[in-house]
Amino acid sequence: MSINSLLNKTDETLALPLSAHHKLKIILQDTLEALNGDRCWLIYPCEVDAEQYFIPIEQTTVDYPGAKQLKSLEAAYPVFNHIAKEVLASSSPVDYTLSSDDCPDISRIYKQFEIQAQLGCIVPSKSKKPWTLGLQHCANKHDFTKDEKRLLSSISKKIEPIIEQLLDV
Repeated sequence: MSINSLLNKTDETLALPLSAHHKLKIILQDTLEALNGDRCWLIYPCEVDAEQYFIPIEQTTVDYPGAKQLKSLEAAYPVFNHIAKEVLASSSPVDYTLSSDDCPDISRIYKQFEIQAQLGCIVPSKSKKPWTLGLQHCANKHDFTKDEKRLLSSISKKIEPIIEQLLDV
């Protein structure tokens, strides 16, 4: 699927008479498939050292269930904190590879969840704390292209208006 095709499909999904939750599940699944990823998720809040993180929506492939499906959210908190720190420090999507991470604790958790490559970007919120939209490759290493980064950023901007409806957090 091309970038324009995914963005058009996202617009069509946003116009459907569905709940915000269902719209976002479809959009995350479409993004997962378009970028050939293994996991696509939303994390709240995108905040360094948050007491608690939530993954209200996570789309995954069968071979790589996510932290929510594995009931391992707390075990993944250091990774969520790492993601928040990196994403908040950047004005564009941030990609991470296990080889570029120097912290042994974070490396261990990335290995535990079989994360080979990850792309994340901020989803601002007008009335609440920001969110993070992310995509992971687990089966293989992946170098994200400028187009893939632009695509994730575009998706995050498109979902910003309905993110407020997702949870009463």
